[in-house]
Amino acid sequence: QKSAIISSIGFNSNHECFATAGVSKRIKIYDFKNVMEDRFRIPCPILELTWRSKLSDLDWNKQEKSLLATSDYDGMISVWDVDSGENILEYDEHEKRAWSVNFSKTDASLLASGSDDGTVKVYSTKQNRSVLTVETMANVCSVQYHPTNFHYMAIGCSDHQAYVYDLRNPNEPVVTLSGHKRAISYAAYSKDNEIITASTDNTLRLWNVNNGETKRVLSGHENQKHFVGLALKDDWVAVGSETNELFVYNKALDSPIHRYSFDESSEMHNSNHFISATCWKPRSDIILCASSDGNLRVLRLE
Repeated sequence: QKSAIISSIGFNSNHECFATAGVSKRIKIYDFKNVMEDRFRIPCPILELTWRSKLSDLDWNKQEKSLLATSDYDGMISVWDVDSGENILEYDEHEKRAWSVNFSKTDASLLASGSDDGTVKVYSTKQNRSVLTVETMANVCSVQYHPTNFHYMAIGCSDHQAYVYDLRNPNEPVVTLSGHKRAISYAAYSKDNEIITASTDNTLRLWNVNNGETKRVLSGHENQKHFVGLALKDDWVAVGSETNELFVYNKALDSPIHRYSFDESSEMHNSNHFISATCWKPRSDIILCASSDGNLRVLRLE
């Protein structure tokens, strides 16, 4: 049931609500406390927004707790006010599917998106058009702002490489991270000078951004085809697998420390489902994780 795939999960800035978005063309907002108190019934979203296209990613504004951005399969980037339930901004500039959207952590008005058209677009919520376009060499699967400096951005591409750009000089990357054997689906800052990438070559890589060198290769999960989710917290890395399991690594070790299977019985092991999205609840040991059948679970790391 492809229509059930949740592409992205995320908590808002005060960590009270989380949103899911995906192929069903719906954004669902849940109150986390309600979900936990009523754990034996299927939780009801407190808000459900319907969109005209399949959704590929979402990201909450880091300061305004009601603002949420989404990217979709038609290349549209939208900003929503979940308090009013309204779509307040639309940027229709990508020529192909957009895979990733990310708000700056330091300037609440800035967001960026990456697309199969090979561009990264930067927008200001104060303007109704993009303020900058970065032309890359390949399809862009992932964009993420630097945690403390909004001039820098990590970009993961289908050409097996990740790049760091200084947006003040967008003509060429300041660092190229080479080593993966297949497309990079996620590139995320784990620290100011450290990036973790996920690739469809079945590995994660930990990079020193200062010199562009690989610090560690993490392997044990299976990922050759899909976006399986990547979530970071302190030294912990959660990543999905095409075995319908969630794997948790520690950055200091090459092999996973924990794994959790969504398939309860051995018959289900051939279900062809995979993990499609994951996220940590900030400042907690709780991980949200979705399987490609739309099954969403709340896990605690012990």
